[in-house]
Amino acid sequence: MAYTNGKRISITTAAAGDGASITALLEASHYHPRLLEFIDWMDLGGYWLKATREGALVGCMQMIFARPVARLEYLAVAEDLKPYVQAKIVRELLDFGCRVLAENGAQAVSGTVPFALKVAKRQLRKRGAIATEQGNIMTKRLV
Repeated sequence: MAYTNGKRISITTAAAGDGASITALLEASHYHPRLLEFIDWMDLGGYWLKATREGALVGCMQMIFARPVARLEYLAVAEDLKPYVQAKIVRELLDFGCRVLAENGAQAVSGTVPFALKVAKRQLRKRGAIATEQGNIMTKRLV
């Protein structure tokens, strides 16, 4: 799976070798350190999208396939970019992820938007998303 928007932002499915760079981006995006340290991030399979710009990883997001409601989670964007570039990256990841999930039978998609990632919330609202829940994200290690 791959997509390039013509403005040098490419969206592709992450490969096994992308685990370290995705982990670094998640860490820089302030995801909880305990989540990052006790999970093996090296085998991502075809469940993550990555955004690259001029060869550098600038965004990522996990796709969770399910029916009727699928999920898009762990959205992260490089913080050193200008806000309008971040918005483009978020838009491309969200649009591509929604398209893939819809093609696989999802009727709706939900996901958690980190409070710090306001650009994602704006992009989602522009696309008709509404806030449906609030709460805590709880994580339990399985292996």
